Amino acid sequence: MARLIFSTQMALDGLIDPMAAGGGWFVPTSENAARGREQLRDAEAMLLGWTTFEGLAGFWSNQQDEWAELLNPMPKHVVSRSPHEHVPWNGSMVEGGIDGVADLKSRADGDLLSVGCGELAHELSLRGLVDELRFWVHPIVAGDGARPFHGRGQVRMELIDEQRLDHGVVLLCYRPVV
Repeated sequence: MARLIFSTQMALDGLIDPMAAGGGWFVPTSENAARGREQLRDAEAMLLGWTTFEGLAGFWSNQQDEWAELLNPMPKHVVSRSPHEHVPWNGSMVEGGIDGVADLKSRADGDLLSVGCGELAHELSLRGLVDELRFWVHPIVAGDGARPFHGRGQVRMELIDEQRLDHGVVLLCYRPVV
């Protein structure tokens, strides 16, 4: 059975959209970047909500760099409430609604990696389907914007690991407590 891991970059004040704060958080040559690529290499596939999928597909499907070499060929399972005839990114398939995630976890062997921490992460955490949440906390107060779970309600968590990385980034790993 696969483990489902949600991984998101965030500011000290919880902002999870680095572009809303003018960018500049992510250092491409950092330990954080290397660990991010490592978690992609370790994953069997990605699990994405439709909104995140559209944003990633719109950008990464046309890129040719070390990140794109990991993302583009990787299988991508897209969770959507609405049927979609065309998923515009190599290796992508629509899995249907949230109810299909438990079945997907039972079919897969390795890690399923999801990026971001919005509606999908909240719903799956409450249903006991998320095995780990990774918050890569950057030393910046970014201001207004999207926060984890987009204000959808409380999710209790247990800290399972913490690591200090270069450039002041701290990786906090949690397990949802259902």
